[in-house]
Amino acid sequence: MSVSIPVGIRVLITGSSHEPGAALFRAMAQIPTPGTGRIVRPAGTLFLSQRPYLPSGPLRDVLITPEKEGEISDHLLLSTLHDLGLERVANQVGGLDAERDWEKELSLKNSSF
Repeated sequence: MSVSIPVGIRVLITGSSHEPGAALFRAMAQIPTPGTGRIVRPAGTLFLSQRPYLPSGPLRDVLITPEKEGEISDHLLLSTLHDLGLERVANQVGGLDAERDWEKELSLKNSSF
């Protein structure tokens, strides 16, 4: 396969199976995949997931990676949520230790936040 996509063009890959599009996405994102070939992409190319992954559990675990646990204060977390206009999330669910299925709670379809 050979394809050239001009700079600035957005691409949506569709088909009866998601596998070819997923394979192309992984290769373009430089995720190790079987096969050979060459992909040239401009610096600054961004890849956006249709649905971001958010783990279930405490809100704190969504905001802090395990290796940073204990290094970032609750005050800083809440202040950052405030700065982003998201402090209501912590308030409505019961704080940073509230356990939820965040993928559903913070879904784009969920209008409560």
